[in-house]
Amino acid sequence: MTSDDLNLDAFLKALLSLPPAPGVSFRGWVHPADLGTVDVATKLLTAASVDIAVATAGFTTSELGIVVGRTGRDLGAFSAMPEAEEITYAPGRIFRGYPVETVDDLSVRVYEEWVIGDGGQPVSMGIDPSEVVAMVSATIPKARGKELAVPREYCKRFTSPLE
Repeated sequence: MTSDDLNLDAFLKALLSLPPAPGVSFRGWVHPADLGTVDVATKLLTAASVDIAVATAGFTTSELGIVVGRTGRDLGAFSAMPEAEEITYAPGRIFRGYPVETVDDLSVRVYEEWVIGDGGQPVSMGIDPSEVVAMVSATIPKARGKELAVPREYCKRFTSPLE
């Protein structure tokens, strides 16, 4: 095992020791619309932000992923950039990406975190993606007018593909 492996293992152990922060967070990237509904089992850490402006790097992306999750961890207390309001998901999370909608010139996709149930099958929270989009749509104009709370370079973690 390399020192990088040990560092990653230590980080994951520390991450998972934090309490879950269920709720809504955002990413500045979505799967292409022509894919319809997508299911993703992540292989990497997944970073999202509670701040739409941060997640979209100050709206320099034309995409908005709305993450409705259960197991993300709030890294604010440990982050060099607590203003990013980062929620991080461990590898191995399952997300259902619902079909893309267009809102305020953004391609918007809701990603719902599913967990493995007692029968070994993924279980939905039973959200209505249209209701989630409607709720978030009302906040986009205010977020567009907000000054970016962190350096734009820092936001790259939120605008990379979900994988």
